[in-house]
Amino acid sequence: MLTILRSISLGAIAITLMASSPAKPSFALLLTGGSASAKVRAYADAAIIKGLRARSFVGDASSDPAGDLSVLGPAICAATGVDLLFGGRLTVDVQADREVNQWATANIDVGGYDCLAGRSLGVTSASGASFHWNWAVDQSVDAALKNLTRGVI
Repeated sequence: MLTILRSISLGAIAITLMASSPAKPSFALLLTGGSASAKVRAYADAAIIKGLRARSFVGDASSDPAGDLSVLGPAICAATGVDLLFGGRLTVDVQADREVNQWATANIDVGGYDCLAGRSLGVTSASGASFHWNWAVDQSVDAALKNLTRGVI
């Protein structure tokens, strides 16, 4: 993609300075696993996608379940043509509390695989806690993505 940096007009001569901007890295998200309910895992998938897009990645969820990306990565990369794969495992614990009605803790492990380099990005774990399970999931996803995507783009 070319971006116009500046146009200069010198009488009859016009000069346009252009620069190419780097392509945004593409990703596929494998469906989140773990002991959380299907509804909560689907919410986590959406939160991961939203978080990656906010970090200038482009992509979406795949229909493949999460697993060991170092094993699954090469085949899924070849099938999808993306630059990066992400997948995770989520647990959410909701405790009844007389004062605030509930307290939720979310723990997520998010792994990544660099399709271009053919290597694992490792797994990062994060936790979040809040009065609502979705806020706890959002906190844990944001913290995990911050650590996992550091240095990728």
